[in-house]
Amino acid sequence: MARQLLLFDDHPCSTGMVDYVSRHETQVKRNKDSYRKRMDNALQRVCKFDTMHISTTMPTLRPYEIESVPKKLVPYNVWRSDHSKGDCVHFFINDCMFIGLLNASDDELHELAEARYVITPDFSQYADMPPGQRRHNCLLNRMVAARMQSLGVNIIVNATWSTPDSFAYCFDGLPTGCPIAINSNGARRLDTSKYLWRRGYEEAIRRLRPSLILRYGPKMEGEREDVSVYYENEHLMRMRHGS
Repeated sequence: MARQLLLFDDHPCSTGMVDYVSRHETQVKRNKDSYRKRMDNALQRVCKFDTMHISTTMPTLRPYEIESVPKKLVPYNVWRSDHSKGDCVHFFINDCMFIGLLNASDDELHELAEARYVITPDFSQYADMPPGQRRHNCLLNRMVAARMQSLGVNIIVNATWSTPDSFAYCFDGLPTGCPIAINSNGARRLDTSKYLWRRGYEEAIRRLRPSLILRYGPKMEGEREDVSVYYENEHLMRMRHGS
């Protein structure tokens, strides 16, 4: 692109555009370096948990129970602005809004203990991601969840998956017989996504045998409604209805 722009030396903006491209490429490199640094720091923090066995298995979360069903699920970015809103924090938002948790101090993570419950992180696992990236994001979810639990945060695990090959690891380390949270936003758009969601849902029920399911997003066909409580995406509802 820079070579093409240099052909237009008579254009008064050509040099400025080349400088812009150069600055943009430099910023991209800095962002990547910063991300890698945060990943390294996060791994160093979680490796202090001897029970995790990071090199061979997913971190293992302790079994837990909740006293009562949450009345409202509040996204993490909203909760940060006002800790009094809602009694259950969730991370069903864009990854960039909570990536800072990877390098958060113990004090920063312990602030989440102010919430009655916290659904564990949801670093994305899209079907079109490379397999290694999907497994990596699953590890990040478990790493942060384990740190939260060790700091006294009352967690509710988020069960998430992508394609059937992810079943080999995506439920590892999650306790059985406990409440879980499952998100269905975006799963109804295509027949393929509905199929993949349904396969993962059935596997989650079989493997985890949840006592309660906090369901974020629209109902899907064939769910276990007898053990499910449903919560709407309030941000999406406000966008639709303009309120």
